[in-house]
Amino acid sequence: MLHTAKPLALALIALLASAGNANAADSAARERVKAAYSDAQKGKRTIKEAQRDPASFELVSVSWHPNADALCYTYRSKNGFGGVNVSRAIYGRATGKIAYSEKVKDKDFASVWAVGCSDADKIPFNL
Repeated sequence: MLHTAKPLALALIALLASAGNANAADSAARERVKAAYSDAQKGKRTIKEAQRDPASFELVSVSWHPNADALCYTYRSKNGFGGVNVSRAIYGRATGKIAYSEKVKDKDFASVWAVGCSDADKIPFNL
């Protein structure tokens, strides 16, 4: 009986230790999502303030792409002629910089959007 109790106790200790590691990993993942959500809110404010008419700003969507660590925004706002444009912006969390679709050469922005904002790994946020 002593021979079976020791392996059983060791298995139980290993199981508890792995559960602790899983909880730590889950906690770290939750903290990453919280930080990205906070940055998404800051980015929304920054994008809104950068518009010609900030009161016309309407966020269509925002998502976090953890593999690229980028926040990708689609939004509407008035242009200089009173019409409404749909635009995009990418906030690179590592650099803290925002690239706007209307301020970057179309080809360059499109290629960055395609890489950093692919649908494969996105986590949508509701701000």
